[in-house]
Amino acid sequence: MNLTYNETQPAQEAWLFPGGGCQYVGMGKALYDNFAMAREAFEEAEDLLKLHLAKTCFEGPLDTLSSMEYAQPAIFVVSLASYRVYTQELGKVPGILAGHSLGEYTALCAAGVFSLTDALQLVGIRGELLKAAGIDADGTMMAVNKLPVAQVEAMVKVRQAAGDQIYMAVYNAPFQVVVSGQRQHLENLGSLLEAEGGHINMLPINTPSHCPLMQTAADHMRNALEDYTPSVMKVPVVANLTGEPYQGVESVIDTLTTHMIAPVRWEQSMRYMQAQGYQTYTDVGPRQVLEKMTEHILTGATAYSLDNNVDVDMLYATAGKTRPNLYALMRAFEVMAISTPDFGDDTEGYAKRVGVPFERLQAKARAATPESTDDHMVMDAYQTLTEVWDGKAVPTANRTALMDHYLVKTGTQGRFGF
Repeated sequence: MNLTYNETQPAQEAWLFPGGGCQYVGMGKALYDNFAMAREAFEEAEDLLKLHLAKTCFEGPLDTLSSMEYAQPAIFVVSLASYRVYTQELGKVPGILAGHSLGEYTALCAAGVFSLTDALQLVGIRGELLKAAGIDADGTMMAVNKLPVAQVEAMVKVRQAAGDQIYMAVYNAPFQVVVSGQRQHLENLGSLLEAEGGHINMLPINTPSHCPLMQTAADHMRNALEDYTPSVMKVPVVANLTGEPYQGVESVIDTLTTHMIAPVRWEQSMRYMQAQGYQTYTDVGPRQVLEKMTEHILTGATAYSLDNNVDVDMLYATAGKTRPNLYALMRAFEVMAISTPDFGDDTEGYAKRVGVPFERLQAKARAATPESTDDHMVMDAYQTLTEVWDGKAVPTANRTALMDHYLVKTGTQGRFGF
């Protein structure tokens, strides 16, 4: 699927793609219901991975959605679909992208480095390797809050010197890091850090990501990556490994391989982007995790989430656009059917040629709700409206003028091709 942007110059905005742990039942459903390109992304993923991805995302259960098999491709697809929909809807190209852990694959796909098919295959391979590595290592991850990073690092080094397999894995924000390692060793570290005032949260996963315990998985990942040919990067992507942009596609395989055994430097990545002049950040994926993290890391930055309707309305407004209102368009079809005069001369057949299709249109329009109305419903109702207009012999010019008026009014111009 290729994007055609309405602007040639990138916006001075950074768009962010989340990693694992942000899944929830219902995520992506509004995108799926309302945008054909979102449905296409889900369908391609389901065909490739042989998973009931849409049903599991929308209906759960959460245990299944949170499994490594489902969570990684689900978050990837929802995030990428959101990116594709809203870059087109808002008519803007972000100036830079960054992805947190798994999200780096989504960012690279959005930047054109990997096709959707290739990226999905790689995400699937990565998920399988992470799952196997977790079983072999008896590992997990532990979030540490409320302590200075240097204090956590110092304690980790002390325990490493004593033989514990624990490693700094994620630098999220000031006073917010994640440590990976062998489960019992992490539990021991957690007790020590709690005694120093830290807030400890053992993450509900069985994989010690972003640390040397993943070396075997990283070696296999390199082998997998070498079967793919990265394409030219259309938008700069900041790498978790360095906290700075990739220097070219030739660094992709090395960076993604090392990414599995080295820490995620998210705070450094965010500070780099702000230093380059980026003050507006959009969290593309589920839950608003990166929006909140951005507000915690950066002073003076503005953060939005595409999973928050209020934020989406604000993004449309800042882009000088009206957010599409499909429900309003459905109700407008009924108004258009009533307001056009009858140009036909068969007065006796009016009930059949106009009344019958109008009753069907009215039923469809009045059955719609703001929550339920989607592209399919609109297209179906539009076909019925054309039957009414055909029955009234409404000239093409009249139809076009009236339709254009309501498409602009509801913010749906250019969406349906009518």
